[in-house]
Amino acid sequence: MAQAREPCNGRRSTLAQVVAPEGNRAKRGSAPAAPATIDEYIALAAAERRDALNLLRQLCAEELSGFEEGVRYGMPAYLRGNVVEVGFASQKRYISLYVLRHAVLRANADQLAGLSVGKGCIRFARPEQIDPTVVRALLRATVTDTGPIC
Repeated sequence: MAQAREPCNGRRSTLAQVVAPEGNRAKRGSAPAAPATIDEYIALAAAERRDALNLLRQLCAEELSGFEEGVRYGMPAYLRGNVVEVGFASQKRYISLYVLRHAVLRANADQLAGLSVGKGCIRFARPEQIDPTVVRALLRATVTDTGPIC
């Protein structure tokens, strides 16, 4: 479990609670084993979402220089200094992009108008809502941001 840290809103939480809240976790024994690689994760996703997931992966690979790619909390994640800062997931009703630098989301709020945005999470109800230019801007800002991680 990730170490508890002080998030942006002052409440203590763990990174696992931010990217996979307790209520969203599968019941013990009811879920298949988590994918070991991002390729496996994408292959297991619904066919109509694979292109969008591959696009997010490509953008992360291009923009997150110096980050390590891996699977954390059952989803593709990008780490710097062994800390997850970006991730994405195919959820039941949307594709989520996790940008855990709160200042990055605040600074780009106007570009996210019309999307469902939560604490560190951008939800795309349809794959075609993913704007590569906006995602690229978020990722570039993440690379340069030194503020707290939510």
